[in-house]
Amino acid sequence: MKNMKNVVSVLAISAMTTLGLASCGGGGAGAMNGPAGNIGDAAQMKQIFASAGMGQLLSAFKPDADGMVMPDFDGLPGGVFGVASFAAGPDFSTCVTESGNDADIDVDGIFVNATRKFNCSGIKYNDGTSDVTANFVGSASVLDKDDSKKGLAGGYRYESDLALETTSATDYLLNSWKGFVDASATSTALKYSMELDFSFRHDFFDGGHPNYVTEFAYKFDTEYQPKDMTAPYVEGKFISKGYYKYGGVIEVNGNNMDIALTFEVEANATYDTTCGSYYRDGKFSFSDANGNKFEAVYDACNVTYMFNGQEMTDL
Repeated sequence: MKNMKNVVSVLAISAMTTLGLASCGGGGAGAMNGPAGNIGDAAQMKQIFASAGMGQLLSAFKPDADGMVMPDFDGLPGGVFGVASFAAGPDFSTCVTESGNDADIDVDGIFVNATRKFNCSGIKYNDGTSDVTANFVGSASVLDKDDSKKGLAGGYRYESDLALETTSATDYLLNSWKGFVDASATSTALKYSMELDFSFRHDFFDGGHPNYVTEFAYKFDTEYQPKDMTAPYVEGKFISKGYYKYGGVIEVNGNNMDIALTFEVEANATYDTTCGSYYRDGKFSFSDANGNKFEAVYDACNVTYMFNGQEMTDL
């Protein structure tokens, strides 16, 4: 399957960079069920968006050429429908059970109806620097609702509940991914709901770094209302609403620090592929629990960034 970065992953990376966090990943387990908490003060929120790479962040809602949008499963081992793989990693081909139908008539990367179940224990490999033992358990499934139409136009569902555990002489890591994207089409609109909970734990055996646990969660409901359903991604109306939440214990300058970030996200815009920004008119807004608001405002294919009603010129 093709993998598309979601807006929230960009936020996570930019937030960690802005705050000077030293981390190998981000994550969120199922305890993070909705908007709560805040990101601290207005200055911190402004710093996060000033360093976020807003073009990449806002373009992440754009479907790929096959009409695909996917949760961001960064770091997920290969073998699960082609989702992001390690450059040098374990081979789980001997401990996976495959079932269903791997046909893909419309060649959009979405199988008709397929499931992969992993029950992998004690898998040995070398990551390029040290010997590692890995355990990988859980399942992933995909369903193409209409395999004669690509991506969102045909509708699909991807679902996963996976955990990866690795141990080396120097450290221990535990990652978990649980989420789904469910897409459907009507005669006038393309819709999808997306959720992801991701957690990351890193324990160091040498005492050189503090241990930490991070997690993030997000949920979005999105609708495209194309001007022409025969060319649905060229021009139309775009509406999205949801939240992004990030928290945990992170290493900051050699010390552990608790962090909690929450954004409610809302978008109402016109998309147009003749615009370099993809969006012609409308607005994206990101709000925290303290009432701080960042906005990307589009007018005639041009974008202005606002923070609490004042234009930001440092993006």
